[in-house]
Amino acid sequence: MNNKYKFILLNIFITIISIYFTYAVYFEYKKSQEKKVNAYIEKSIERNKSIIINTFTTIRDAIEADRKIFKEIHTYYTKKLRENPKLEIRDLRKEIYSKYDLTNKDVHLFLLNKEYTVTDATYEPDIGFKLGLIVDARLELDRTHDGNVYQSQSVSIDIINSEIKSYSYSKINDELYFEMGFINKKINKILKDTIEKVQLVTNKKSNLYRIERKLNGDEYYDNILEKKFTKTKEEYISSKKMYPKDKATDDFVILSNRLQKELRKEEDNSLLIFTPLIKKSNEYLELMGDFVLKLDIDMTYKKELDEKIDFYFYIFLIFHITFLLIIFYSTKKYYEALVELEKTTEKNHNLLEENKDFIMAITDQIKTPLSIIMNNVAFIEKSITKELNKYLRQTNSAIDMLKNSYDDLTYIVDNEKISYKKQKINISSFINERIDFFENILKTRAKTIKKEIEENLYVDISDTELERLIDNNISNAIKHSHNLSLITFKLYEKDSFIILSFYSYGDKIKDTNKIFKRNFKENDNGKKSLGLGLSMVSSICNKYDILYEVDFIENQNVFTYKFKMSNK
Repeated sequence: MNNKYKFILLNIFITIISIYFTYAVYFEYKKSQEKKVNAYIEKSIERNKSIIINTFTTIRDAIEADRKIFKEIHTYYTKKLRENPKLEIRDLRKEIYSKYDLTNKDVHLFLLNKEYTVTDATYEPDIGFKLGLIVDARLELDRTHDGNVYQSQSVSIDIINSEIKSYSYSKINDELYFEMGFINKKINKILKDTIEKVQLVTNKKSNLYRIERKLNGDEYYDNILEKKFTKTKEEYISSKKMYPKDKATDDFVILSNRLQKELRKEEDNSLLIFTPLIKKSNEYLELMGDFVLKLDIDMTYKKELDEKIDFYFYIFLIFHITFLLIIFYSTKKYYEALVELEKTTEKNHNLLEENKDFIMAITDQIKTPLSIIMNNVAFIEKSITKELNKYLRQTNSAIDMLKNSYDDLTYIVDNEKISYKKQKINISSFINERIDFFENILKTRAKTIKKEIEENLYVDISDTELERLIDNNISNAIKHSHNLSLITFKLYEKDSFIILSFYSYGDKIKDTNKIFKRNFKENDNGKKSLGLGLSMVSSICNKYDILYEVDFIENQNVFTYKFKMSNK
């Protein structure tokens, strides 16, 4: 595929990824905000639940503490009414206040007919109330036929004034029943304070609903936080909407209680949450009815925040698209530069191939003349006079240098074509042979050598590549060391490695890393060099996992190579 189209596809890919990334960030941010809001809501719900349940527990303990005295009072006045059913209950109420210490307490008396309808009461809103329709009350009244006084296990929150009452029942005669309602004013204050706490969280928009069932199973509910202005309970209950138990409904209060599930509903800038709070029968306090808490949470801030997020998202999107256009323009320019670079690269590649061909041609051209020169010199050595030995030695030195360079060039050309086989080599003998090869050159250059070579040390490597490694280091030591100086060769075993070092007195190498780079020559004005030898050495070391380093010790450049020992 043409590079131009590759860049177009790349730009399209970057655009898609960028838009996706932008949307992902936007979506994740919105989701994190939603989580924060939900966490706040859940915390509010749990806090309000905890407040109300703790209150119910406190109410239960207070009622239990009063239960004994209340039963004593009811039992006493049941006896009096049985003796004289025509006694005025308002007078009896006054007598109770005078006879008993009811500090912070209140009491109401109720007379019911045999249909369990309230016919007279000190609490007038209950007059005419059909108590028999209330399941719990009817069960307790039915029990009184045995002549005993029964206290209801359920606590009632009055639907008219929201006072908390505990009731007790007794039978006076076949036509008359007696009910007493006891009120602990401290409990009422606790409930009032609780309601204020709940409403404080939601700016007085919370509601606590009580759901009651009639004998036929129909349900209705009232808001115990709401003030009622009707005269009697019967009027109030008659005004309430009834929800038949067998019919589906979309009323969130009834539905939340039936499903025992938290329901949510958005309305303008508010989030309405309906959560089942406590059932009639529970571990905290037996109640007359189930309770559902409605929280009205102001979502104005969240909506404003969402609008801000959306605004910033669109700004970011515009900025991003602008940025992508800039990238597109830059990509176009980059592509043009790349095309130019490819042309240059292709040209350089062609030059490199031409150089390789040239080197191959040169080595082929050198090979035959070099062989002839070496053979002729060997014949000349047999008949030459002593006076000419000096010149013959210099000739041999030059031939050896030329042969070494020829071997390097041959390796460079053949390295990519030929697979050199690894073999077990006695490196002790091998390095001695290579030092002998350079003997003429060393004498010509007036170099002194010192050998510290342990015998019979073996390594696994190709003999050709080991020769190139050693020869290049010896050649460099000769070329770059001071005149009339000492060159030292060390070979020894240490820590399961074979250490080969070359010591030569010369100028300190400035950059010990770059000297192993191809075509690098640290001093172009110094001794002539192709800049290929140490690059070749580095390549061989990497191939055989040979560790190498360069140091400057006591005015000597030291090249050290660590070979793995051969497996014997």
